[in-house]
Amino acid sequence: MAWSTAQDSPIFVPYLVAYINNFHDLVSGLETAFKVNTEELQKILAALTRNFTNIFLTKLRTKTQPLLKKILTKNWILAVERPDSLASAVSQFSAHLQHMREPLGQELLHEVHKYVVKEYVTQIIKPRWKMNRETRQQVSRKMSLEAAIIHSSLIDQGSHADWLLPVIDHIASIIGEKKKDKIKAYVKELCLDYPDIRKEHVLAILALRGLGRARRAAIFQQVHHTQESSDGGKGGTLFTEIDVPVICSCF
Repeated sequence: MAWSTAQDSPIFVPYLVAYINNFHDLVSGLETAFKVNTEELQKILAALTRNFTNIFLTKLRTKTQPLLKKILTKNWILAVERPDSLASAVSQFSAHLQHMREPLGQELLHEVHKYVVKEYVTQIIKPRWKMNRETRQQVSRKMSLEAAIIHSSLIDQGSHADWLLPVIDHIASIIGEKKKDKIKAYVKELCLDYPDIRKEHVLAILALRGLGRARRAAIFQQVHHTQESSDGGKGGTLFTEIDVPVICSCF
């Protein structure tokens, strides 16, 4: 099958995995059996891997964006959408990555895991209508449920990115919390786990909770020093790659 044809085929991912594995085996075989200098081949392999990774992630975006855009819509809140629909789509698309040579498979699976969580958070912090307490609690419960399903499915596939697990739960706790004094503690936990979070992210999340401008500003003032004392979080950067709509920072 031609590569250009394979990109649009249902067997694209297994084709990608087999292609990279075979090339990797070829390079390793030349090194071991014939003591060949494979420096140039290694560069080609690295370039191919980057190219395949970019194509894979582009296709993952195409497959998942329609589902991600439903988050916090009225149908999503009313549970018209199945809570495992996003996780199922991602799992089916990325299932064959577990057969890819390491560390390539693990690196790509990490990218998948991070992409899904990042895009989920991006959808959450978009400006929304004001929700009443009952709706906020519904949203909070569903977010926590979906987060658990997403993380469970990707961890089962071999992802080691457990540092991504708390972020959606933290935001869900903030949204669903009845007592405003407890919200500060949840925001502090979020800032400790993800020290790259910015002021506009925090304000956008608090706006979704329905807090007024003065209350949001006060909470941020009380917890922003947490970032300065943080040891760098549990994993990589997340919020650095998440843009906030300008309107959110102006509430």
